[in-house]
Amino acid sequence: MSSARPPEPELSVAALADGSAERTVRLFAARGLLPLGIEDRLRTLLALARDPDPEVSGEARRSLARVTPDEWGLLFDLVPLTADEIARLAAATEDSAVLEQVVRYPGTPDSVLVEIAKTAAGTVQEALVVNQKRLLASPELLAAIESNPGLTADSRRLLHEMREEFFEKVERRALLERETAEREAAEQAAAARQEEETARAGEAEAEAALASGAATSAEGEEELTEERRMALHQRLAYMTVAQRIDAATKGTREERRVLITSVLKPVWEAVLKSPFLTDVELEAFAAMRNVDEEVFRRMAAKPDWVRKYGVVLALIRNPKVPPEVGMSLVKFLRLRDLKAIMNDRSLAEAVRVTARKLYLIKRS
Repeated sequence: MSSARPPEPELSVAALADGSAERTVRLFAARGLLPLGIEDRLRTLLALARDPDPEVSGEARRSLARVTPDEWGLLFDLVPLTADEIARLAAATEDSAVLEQVVRYPGTPDSVLVEIAKTAAGTVQEALVVNQKRLLASPELLAAIESNPGLTADSRRLLHEMREEFFEKVERRALLERETAEREAAEQAAAARQEEETARAGEAEAEAALASGAATSAEGEEELTEERRMALHQRLAYMTVAQRIDAATKGTREERRVLITSVLKPVWEAVLKSPFLTDVELEAFAAMRNVDEEVFRRMAAKPDWVRKYGVVLALIRNPKVPPEVGMSLVKFLRLRDLKAIMNDRSLAEAVRVTARKLYLIKRS
């Protein structure tokens, strides 16, 4: 029985790709048996993987599975692939080395990257996460990789920092600009009204106008204070993570009060390690309701700090403090404060029950 031999008509890659070539020719091409160069062979296999003939497409997909990452790398270097070819390659392979090349290829469409991002792992995931330019240009791609159930802790941290540094910072800047514009418009409107009132007022109202001017000056000082507060928030928002850590360690009390609310663990950790922390600041932190729960746990774990009665009381009275933290500190309270805690319905039931037990013991 003679073995099958490849047909020998004049080969046309275009005819193979568009399906107009004879079925026998397409079938031999799908099996990789035609004398084609690496570029034509791989591009033909990508086209035939979607051939309407099931046998042809099946053979093409099996041939694609045998192509090595080095061969795909050579193809990427030889010619610019079309978006459709890249999409077909991504759909035809599960090889992480090949998918990593697809991710790193500049011509890969966002739609292909979005599908890869949903399940990417290992080096493929890393290649996606470090490609800041593509992520920043495509919020859909960023959302897709964030939804990946296999996203590693390091990748999630990098994506979170990217969102904070680029997307959220832009939103904060836009918000500050809107608030500044609205405030300036309100000030201009108030000034115009004041001028109109002054113009209508007669000499008899001169003293009243002077008094009103003095009151306005006082309000201006308060407004200036508000402006300084906004300037502080804006300045911190534009800092890098490293600069915020430095400010948290060596900065002012106002900077520490803002940075303790950071969602970035290294930043609020730096605040708690600052050598310039005062007891007043610690009590203020203990009473805050917009900081990470881990901040409270760190404070309660510091023997020097739980010896400060004001800090302990503030932690226990804060409903945002985890119940187990509050329960561990109740033993330090005085009788009067135990009574107040056990009757405070804003606190967790476990904290109130613990306070009630200790109150009864100490009172007897």
